[in-house]
Amino acid sequence: MKKIIFGLLIIPLIVIKAYAIEIYDENTVYYKLDINKSFKEKIVISYPQTIEEDIEELREDEDWAPMTMSEMFYYEDIEPLINNHDIFYDKKIDKGYPTTVTLTYEYLDDNFVNGYFINNCFEEYEVASLSNEYYIDLSGNFECYNDKPIKISVKTNYDVIETTGNHKKNEITWTIDDNNYKNTNIFLRLAKNQEDTSSNTKTSIVSSIFKMIIPIIIIVLCVVLLVNKNKLVEFINKKRNQF
Repeated sequence: MKKIIFGLLIIPLIVIKAYAIEIYDENTVYYKLDINKSFKEKIVISYPQTIEEDIEELREDEDWAPMTMSEMFYYEDIEPLINNHDIFYDKKIDKGYPTTVTLTYEYLDDNFVNGYFINNCFEEYEVASLSNEYYIDLSGNFECYNDKPIKISVKTNYDVIETTGNHKKNEITWTIDDNNYKNTNIFLRLAKNQEDTSSNTKTSIVSSIFKMIIPIIIIVLCVVLLVNKNKLVEFINKKRNQF
């Protein structure tokens, strides 16, 4: 019975914690960009738990050095700006399952054009912050590709003028994989002076209500079961006797 009660008490905590955890696929690289007044960049790469052992074997070769984007992001400090060598990504390594490396940096309006991702990964690129719009045009060969699909997500409250991505509510997405990494086409124009907050606000409200209600319902159910624990034990015993 103690195990049952403990289980009922721990379930709400697990549910609440689950809402705060993002699940990342080990075989995918995630690039997230939030455009609202500034450019907030987040790159997440997952690794097998054996990553340390795998690299130790490679290090037996004296000439070995991190070559792929995944290896460099794990073992080196990466500079988010190509014109400033004194600033590095805020780096967090979570050695769970899978092991993940998360790099974050917030660009000023006029600094994003000098970003690592744009300048090192795309064959052709043009980024501009104009008086009335943001303009992003990335194309050609994706130089950072190493067999892991790249899921690119841009979230913004600005009105989308034009894009080649999948546009849903306040998010625009692209995927770079084996089929298109040699001929990427990422194009986005945003109206700088117009913010579409209606859909984002509605989504935020619904999401907040949902996140509040589900844990409360579970907690209420657990309390009801605990209050009626004697009846629960009696019911379980009756079922056992039937067998």
